[in-house]
Amino acid sequence: MVAMEERVSKLEGAYEQVDQRLGEMNSHLDTANESIVGLRGDMHTEIVGLRGDMHTEIGGLRQDMHTEIVGLRGDMHTEIGGLRRDTLSEVGGLRVEVNGRMTSMDNRMNGMETRLNVIMACAVAAVVGIAGILVTLLVQG
Repeated sequence: MVAMEERVSKLEGAYEQVDQRLGEMNSHLDTANESIVGLRGDMHTEIVGLRGDMHTEIGGLRQDMHTEIVGLRGDMHTEIGGLRRDTLSEVGGLRVEVNGRMTSMDNRMNGMETRLNVIMACAVAAVVGIAGILVTLLVQG
């Protein structure tokens, strides 16, 4: 019986050691779990912070792009306005030149018409004079 009691005593000691070690392991697991939960919280906080930083950075870039586009649009409007003014000025100058040439051609045509009328009047007078001479020659004839 003593052997049995010694065996039971050894088993109880071994059980207590196993129980103690399981308690220590459980404590280590609880500590590890708390560390994991803490790290998860830290990671979540870091991700939220990075997301906020990214939104801020993207917002700044968006504003910079908007400002640049507005500036380019203004430059384009200015440039197009200048080209429009230059084109209208050039067309206006050409219009004045064309009108001047048309007026000059019209004046030349009027001068030619006047000369043609004088020539025609001279021709008619010459024909009438020749007819008069012929009539006189025929009458004297």
